[in-house]
Amino acid sequence: MTSAGSRFFDIPELTHIVVAYLDKNDISTLVQTSRQLCRLCEPLLYADLCLDYDSREANLFDSYDAIIALSRNVQHIRRLTISVIDIAMLFNCMLAFLEATKDPTVDNTQEDRPDWLPTPDPSSPWIIPIPLITNLERLDANLFKKPQYIGSCPYYLHSCEDPQTTLLQISWIVSLNPRLMGLKIVRPFISNANDLNALSNSLSGLARLETLDLDGIVAREEAWELIGRTIFDRCSSSVQAISVNMDQYSYTAGLVKGHNWSDAEQQQEHDDLQPATPIPAARKALRDLTMWFLGEVASGQALVAILQRCPDLQRLSLPGIQGQVSGSAIGRALGAHCPKLRSLSFSNFNFYGNMTIPVKIMLAVPKQQIEEFQWFNSFERLGGDRADWMWRRHSDVLRKVVFESCFHVASDAIRTILTVCPALEHFQMQINSFDHVHGGFIELSDAVESPWVCTKLKILDLGVAIHEMPDLEPGQEPYYTRTPIVGLTDDEEQQLVLYERLYRQIGVLTSLTHLALRVVLLDRDHPMGVHYHDRNRSFPAMLSLKDEQTGRPGYLDLFQGLTQLEELRGSMNTSDKETAVTTGWGEAQWMSRHWPALKVAAFGGSYDRLSEPFQWLYRELGLKVDTTPLFRW
Repeated sequence: MTSAGSRFFDIPELTHIVVAYLDKNDISTLVQTSRQLCRLCEPLLYADLCLDYDSREANLFDSYDAIIALSRNVQHIRRLTISVIDIAMLFNCMLAFLEATKDPTVDNTQEDRPDWLPTPDPSSPWIIPIPLITNLERLDANLFKKPQYIGSCPYYLHSCEDPQTTLLQISWIVSLNPRLMGLKIVRPFISNANDLNALSNSLSGLARLETLDLDGIVAREEAWELIGRTIFDRCSSSVQAISVNMDQYSYTAGLVKGHNWSDAEQQQEHDDLQPATPIPAARKALRDLTMWFLGEVASGQALVAILQRCPDLQRLSLPGIQGQVSGSAIGRALGAHCPKLRSLSFSNFNFYGNMTIPVKIMLAVPKQQIEEFQWFNSFERLGGDRADWMWRRHSDVLRKVVFESCFHVASDAIRTILTVCPALEHFQMQINSFDHVHGGFIELSDAVESPWVCTKLKILDLGVAIHEMPDLEPGQEPYYTRTPIVGLTDDEEQQLVLYERLYRQIGVLTSLTHLALRVVLLDRDHPMGVHYHDRNRSFPAMLSLKDEQTGRPGYLDLFQGLTQLEELRGSMNTSDKETAVTTGWGEAQWMSRHWPALKVAAFGGSYDRLSEPFQWLYRELGLKVDTTPLFRW
């Protein structure tokens, strides 16, 4: 008599319901139990496929049986992640299939193998015919070379070493998949018009494409504007998000085995770039555009011409612009042609004579329009009256402000953001290390000068420049160890009043889920008097409760309203000179009661270095110890 389980799995509809809840390992196990389940479930193992050689892992192309199984299921692949070694292998296997199935009486070479297709690698026992993959919906290809695997990868092919060949290989794979909706290619190498034509013509055939991400294009600077504009023009009108960015540092003529994009050929190759499909007059579906580096030869008209064709654009990211471009003209173009724009992002605006472009754009777009503002990798000083007006111009709607590695954001600019933007939900001054910084923090006096109006904040990442507590007289104990009664000097009281005001500013932000607060100190030993972020200490009296018996101050209870707090980072060391004395079971139990949602905390470098009460807190809440400055929210 057939078991109930067998009868259940004999019904395809029920089997598909079950496997929808299983991961790949479970499905693989199920496939091996019977021929019926193998027939029903094996295709599911290939819907989302990763071909990325790693010498430490099992790889599909390592096994003859695995390649044969892949050849049976290529029609089921919908999402493919692939790297350069496997691109070469897959390309050669598919060419071998075309050769093996070629009908000598029919000439369809041009349809299957365009003129620009590179020749196959020399014969290898690993190359087994695989039918063409033609049903992809998502493709993520990394073209970064992996020469370290030459000796360890059994199926390593020499074409992996030629970035031009790799580009043409992946362009062909793209052209075979007209149903693609998402495409990402990392580090494509474009050396001449032939390369660009191959890639852009492949893109032009993707009528369903929604998202295009070409990350780190390697090409000569003189060609950046042409490459970006050609790709922008060739994409189908369906695309909703385009990200095209250039690798500014990796191009060298030695990478190219064929002819280079020489100056003498520039104009002729420009003329050769004829679009395979009509250029859309307006990109009505485009919502998100990350612009490419325009280089020194660019003009403002070239950028404005792009923006004029994006009437529904909502998010725009601009890289550093080296040409003669007016920030005010860009802002006016955005106001005139992109009325739905809500998010602006800038990066690498340094030393090009255009250091005010982001400010000018923010001042030129219509008032109360920009909801998100991000600026990455800048040495420009952002402060003064113009910056103040920039924030006030959008203060009613500004919800997100992020600076990352921006070293000269003035304290008064940060103060303005916190005190005039009531809609603000996300504010970050991200850092990449705790080393010396030249800005990007708020002075304690600015932080407490006026009430913060941003009571909707959910994410706050901020460095605060503080002063050390007043120097002690000879033989005098620090305020937090004085017994039996703590008597504060006038200077200490004045300092602690400022800290209390800061803690009250933060304590009323009851929507906070992520808080990073960093101590910023003046490096007295540095000849230039620079500041640094100190993660090895805590803010005075912030993490301790007031001791009613001795009168020792403590302000932890000011944060009892932060009941939604999930991450607490920055200068939160519970084992420095002060907190080692002032924090204990009372504080740990208080945090357990008032911060029940806490998941990540930077109370120490490791669990072993925590005091017993805070080890208990980590176990009680299941906390993760994380003190790195490199987090991203």
